[in-house]
Amino acid sequence: APVDSAPLAREVDTTPIDRQWPAPHRATRSDKGKPREQLTLSTSEGAVLAACPTKYFNGYELGRYPSVEDKEAAEWGLYVHRSLAQFYRALRKCWGLSTGWHLAMRQLDRRGVDGGRRPYYPPADPYARAMLRAVVHSYLVVWGPEDERDYEVVAVEKRYLLPALRPDGTHRRGFNVDGVIDLARRNRKTGRVWIADHKTTTSDFEKTDRDGNRTYFLNAPVNPQAIGYVDVGARLKWEPEGFEFDVIKRPGLAKYEKPERGESADDFEARMIKTITEGVEIDGKLKGGPERYFARFPVTYQDWQINKARSNVIARGEEVLWRRRTGYWPQNDDACGKFGSTCPWMPVCTGRERADDDRLYPLKVRKAEKEGQDK
Repeated sequence: APVDSAPLAREVDTTPIDRQWPAPHRATRSDKGKPREQLTLSTSEGAVLAACPTKYFNGYELGRYPSVEDKEAAEWGLYVHRSLAQFYRALRKCWGLSTGWHLAMRQLDRRGVDGGRRPYYPPADPYARAMLRAVVHSYLVVWGPEDERDYEVVAVEKRYLLPALRPDGTHRRGFNVDGVIDLARRNRKTGRVWIADHKTTTSDFEKTDRDGNRTYFLNAPVNPQAIGYVDVGARLKWEPEGFEFDVIKRPGLAKYEKPERGESADDFEARMIKTITEGVEIDGKLKGGPERYFARFPVTYQDWQINKARSNVIARGEEVLWRRRTGYWPQNDDACGKFGSTCPWMPVCTGRERADDDRLYPLKVRKAEKEGQDK
């Protein structure tokens, strides 16, 4: 059943009166007749800005990316997303499960480009490719029949670019929001639309706290991407019921998830499909199973949460403009080692390297194309 986020998040304004915006004793400034700097923010850009202004400046103001970042994990997630997109496009066109499965698996052997126009390739290691095929195949086995029977696909990888809205519904001139919605589908019984996002992770989302809540989804009531997508869905006239986190675990950490000595890639793929879809008994205990690798977590949001998210987007945009004027892009030392890995911009922050080193931090393709056009 969908989780109502209201019990987990309350509409309580704890901001001191002298720091509220707009201040109670001030009139809201009018944008009429004033030129505005254009700014487009995505959810990921807002998250980076909140985590570390220096990282935002390097990645979005300078337009550079670390060449040493974990490309394997990023490409793995890209292939899962693109493969599932092919499957749901087939369902949208009523081509059936068999055709959808064929298109999804074929996508895994194709090259592509990511959102930054950088190319990515299928895993060169045959066992890594076998693992990828096993995960996508198992996902379609677990969720495919239910999705075809119970849902009508409304949109797949829907790109949007919309004016940023204030809580009262008015546009903030010069501010836009953009992004890509992985999946929107309508429940055939209720007629309501659910917006879903495929997320790949190596975390164990089965863990719960003392109250029985899954710790992986504790931030769902305040997740800016989820709330923003629901807001965009409403603006696109989908009348969304809520948001669904569609989480896919990347195997490979447990011993039984690794190739055995002398095992061929095809046999490894077949064994992993069984491990993911059915589970295997090891030392008298059942290991694996779909609950370990797949989870769907639906959440509903109220109007006040959407309005608060709109305010946060406007605030992030104003912060970017203020930092551009002042040149203040401080580093957040607490973010340097988050999520168990060192930030790839650490050599720049410690003075060992320069952010304009094309070898270590090349320009993003779109940034390079824009600078070429300006010249």
